[in-house]
Amino acid sequence: MAFGRCAVWTALAAGPAALALALTLPQPPAQPAAHHRPAPPATAAAGDPSGWAEVFLAAWFRADDREQDSPSAVVVRSMAPEVELPRPGDGDATAGAGLDRVAAVHSRRLGDGEWSVTVAAQYANASVRYFSVPVLASGQGQFTVSGGPARVAAPGPLPVPKPVEGHPVELGRPLAESLEEFFAAYLAGAGTVDRYLAPGVRLAAAGGYERVELRRVAADREASKHVPGDGVRARVRVRLEAEDAAGVWPLEYRLRMSARGGRWEVAALKPAAGGAR
Repeated sequence: MAFGRCAVWTALAAGPAALALALTLPQPPAQPAAHHRPAPPATAAAGDPSGWAEVFLAAWFRADDREQDSPSAVVVRSMAPEVELPRPGDGDATAGAGLDRVAAVHSRRLGDGEWSVTVAAQYANASVRYFSVPVLASGQGQFTVSGGPARVAAPGPLPVPKPVEGHPVELGRPLAESLEEFFAAYLAGAGTVDRYLAPGVRLAAAGGYERVELRRVAADREASKHVPGDGVRARVRVRLEAEDAAGVWPLEYRLRMSARGGRWEVAALKPAAGGAR
């Protein structure tokens, strides 16, 4: 058991990622040991305790109150001295056995040093449950889980605002044709991406697909007819299908297009921040 505790405490000092890895390593058979309560570690980064709550909940799910010296139980007690351990049932249907991963989806500061972190637990069958984890933070890199996890309802989705790209663009029109050629190069390697980019824009191809087909294009201005004069810009939303050996995948992109020399060019690609500069 000395090796198991050493591995866990070393992982705690290295951070949550190393801790999660340590929990998956095989441990030698447990030996009788004196029960004691480890002091909460003080090595986590200061600020939002979401990562701390994730590591705690993953260990809590894998702990068993009948195995007080197991690595998971030691981790739970070190992070949450007052929290009781679960008692899983037999078989693969138990929470710990079916757990795939955990991820913090929301954190809220309640007061001086008090936080509530909502953590999603995803299971091997793709189902998801949500738990609220209370955490105390010192503001100097020290955290303690101050109470047991509570099962809560899934966070409600925010209403999606009406898109600014309210003008449908007919497929086959100049703007749609430029987009189709660009995405064929960007996603399927049909030619180079550079020829479809506005001056000064740099963008590496993503690749990975065999075929790309546009399904829907919309812009924030009327853009279905002729290409306007140089410098005119349009914000565009594109829905397309990309096919690879594993299947057909519906993808969505937002772009900023610029007219130049009688054609549309990509001025920015924004599936995420920093897509084009």
